[in-house]
Amino acid sequence: MTGAGRYLVTRGETLHAHEIRSGKEVWERPVTFGRTNPVLLVGEGRILVQTHDALVLCSLDDGRTHWIDRTLHTRNTTVLELLAVGGDTVWLHLGPAAGASATTHALAAFDLAARKELWRSELPADFVYELSLTPTPAGLLVEVLPEVDPHRDPYGTRKVPLACFDRATGRSLWQRTYEGVYSGPASAVDETGRFYVLSTGRARAYDATSGNQLWESTLRFDGQHSPLLLAGTLLCETDPVNGVVALDRDTGRKVWQQRLDEPLQWFLLGTMATSASGRTLFVPTRRQLAALDLRS
Repeated sequence: MTGAGRYLVTRGETLHAHEIRSGKEVWERPVTFGRTNPVLLVGEGRILVQTHDALVLCSLDDGRTHWIDRTLHTRNTTVLELLAVGGDTVWLHLGPAAGASATTHALAAFDLAARKELWRSELPADFVYELSLTPTPAGLLVEVLPEVDPHRDPYGTRKVPLACFDRATGRSLWQRTYEGVYSGPASAVDETGRFYVLSTGRARAYDATSGNQLWESTLRFDGQHSPLLLAGTLLCETDPVNGVVALDRDTGRKVWQQRLDEPLQWFLLGTMATSASGRTLFVPTRRQLAALDLRS
């Protein structure tokens, strides 16, 4: 995570901030050990930090504390994940505190400016592991993410639970499960509410509001694929057979395909990334880093 000339590193139960230019450490503060997303960039040079018993809003520049809030941490409930932020609203995954008798998980909205909970909605029974949340015009799309396992069966499949909640009230709008999705990280949600999956060898796009399938790619993918990457108007993917492939997000048609002379085993090498300008795609291979023009 970077911003305000700083980059952040978590080591154990401590968050360290370093200058981007020099690498010099400029401040540190405690965070919750073992949580998936203990820090969230919330804008205006601020970060929200999760500790074992509080949420802390502080300055990214010097680590100075703006406020500490413990209202969401009770005897039975704690904050499990900082999911996403939109304006002054942050969305949180709440779950049972250590030793608590309660077993329910909930999605909560918290106002950073007013320092108060806006609403809380109970999550479906299978929404208990690592989650992702994408704000869309229609609501809040919440997906259960797979465990990253380098020893997974690349041809095994899983079910992907997806639920949508009203942004203003937290009311549950719908819940669906997509079958036959590859066992690795094979799904993505964009800002328009479209949901993309790799299942049974093909990329597919769905309208997450209606559940209708929008398109299915003609190009087949192997099970040893990288996580889907949304880059501008493209949906990018890699596998050992096809190399790097860019599909049009609206139609599923192939825009370009580039084979590389190095193995593309993402779970050993890392995932693809785009440049700050959005024009270059970086692909890690076994002994080098490939840079591809996203336009061609």
